[in-house]
Amino acid sequence: MLSQSNKLSSHAVRHDFDGLLPVKGIDVHPATQTEIPVLAALAREMVPGVRLSAAELDGYCQLNRRTAFAFARNGHLLGGIAFLFLNELGLDALILDDIDLRRPQPRFLAATEEVPAAIYWWALAAKGRGVAALGELAHVFASPQYRYADFYTQPSSRDGERTAITLGFERVPSWQADLWTYRRAANRGGRRPETEFRQAA
Repeated sequence: MLSQSNKLSSHAVRHDFDGLLPVKGIDVHPATQTEIPVLAALAREMVPGVRLSAAELDGYCQLNRRTAFAFARNGHLLGGIAFLFLNELGLDALILDDIDLRRPQPRFLAATEEVPAAIYWWALAAKGRGVAALGELAHVFASPQYRYADFYTQPSSRDGERTAITLGFERVPSWQADLWTYRRAANRGGRRPETEFRQAA
């Protein structure tokens, strides 16, 4: 989960992700067909270890249209972020280091309309004010479908590690090397009500 030009990572102050607020003027939306190639190229440029092609990213977006989000201001693309929405099988595989996170098998992933068991922060690539888009994402993930899905990531650079710490991630013991987790605010006070999304839908 990384950006080579990340203002959040340059400050010691923490910004708990679930408490972030949207920033006026920053547009956040699921990546379009024309944006996917640009975002894939940006991720390969900015995020160490990323080799995913535009066609591969598009394939994952076909499975779950929220896999990639684009950040824009006044029509200018600032960057984006990609997620893996893991189902129960995928979460188990993540913890047990039994999933290829560079090209995960679809059987581990939740479709757009499904409630994920967890959300893996796959790659964050944003320049300048692009990181301000995280406030809008916090609003998206506060919905009943996502609010109980804890986040996971594996920072692949020191900037990424600092960003993880800033947003409230912590290292978690697992078979997966250097796995970090962020416990959602809705999970900090009790057990997840499994039926909430179905009732709210």
